[in-house]
Amino acid sequence: MLATRIAAVLLGAVMGVTIFLWALRLPARGRLVAFTATAAAMSALPLFIPVELAWVRFVALVPIAATVFKLFDLHASAHAIPPGDHPDPRDPRQAIAFILAPPSLLTFRRWRRRRPLHARPKPGALIPHLALALASGAALYGVFRIDWATLPFALEYVAKVSLVFVLVPALANAIVTLDRMRGVPGRPMFDRVWTSPTPAEFWRRFDTPFHHFCLDHLFFKWGGARHPRLATLAIFAFSAAGHEALFSIAIGRVEGHQLAFFMLNGLVVAATLGMRPRTPTQRALSTAATIAFILGSGTLFFASVQSLMPFFDQR
Repeated sequence: MLATRIAAVLLGAVMGVTIFLWALRLPARGRLVAFTATAAAMSALPLFIPVELAWVRFVALVPIAATVFKLFDLHASAHAIPPGDHPDPRDPRQAIAFILAPPSLLTFRRWRRRRPLHARPKPGALIPHLALALASGAALYGVFRIDWATLPFALEYVAKVSLVFVLVPALANAIVTLDRMRGVPGRPMFDRVWTSPTPAEFWRRFDTPFHHFCLDHLFFKWGGARHPRLATLAIFAFSAAGHEALFSIAIGRVEGHQLAFFMLNGLVVAATLGMRPRTPTQRALSTAATIAFILGSGTLFFASVQSLMPFFDQR
């Protein structure tokens, strides 16, 4: 039964993408209407999955959300790129190739370069990412086997969340490295986040595909050149609404944790824009404070994760 529902979600997503690809040849207003309808319909598809399987809903929502971002970018690219240019976002074959491209590329403009942004890495470049992923994955497995019920929650939280923040970037960057070895353009999806000296720098390095998407489509259009702090707050509000929607669809209710997490971080990021620690001591202290803030505010984010699955032990 679950397999049938998942197949229905997949089929619905394929149908939505197909309809939108046809709509790419429409005028700008028609494309926007088609995108809005397609995005709404695709976002509702995981509702076919029972709410009791919230984590399955969420897993289905993540690639759908990435696809919706790419569909919007195709809509914007069809306005910016003249018809007949190569590659042309209106060409279904080019559009499908972009949609199926690695997750490290969310914008057609960057994908269409069709050349590595840097020299192809040697095979040995993959080893550090895989080793870190294996080590952190094994450590996380061991941490989850511990009975935390009688131990302080803060200890469990730091142990689990710290390892997640090591494992996820290692896996993501391993995928990007494999793509770059094949000649696919891309940059690390997570760029040395644990050495970020400020929250503003942390979020610039965290999820770089989304960062590039915001630069290409949101930041400057929302007045970032003249009012960077206001534009930053607007982008964090956009991200907060998107994450809250993802978790709300998955768990079947609105909790507000994602709104609180991203708006709190948006305020701190806006306050630390342009901040540059000058001395090594200042940088070390600022980096430690940044890590402490991210971990502390992360309790809001992982409250939503706990609603998806039993991530933390019950007390």
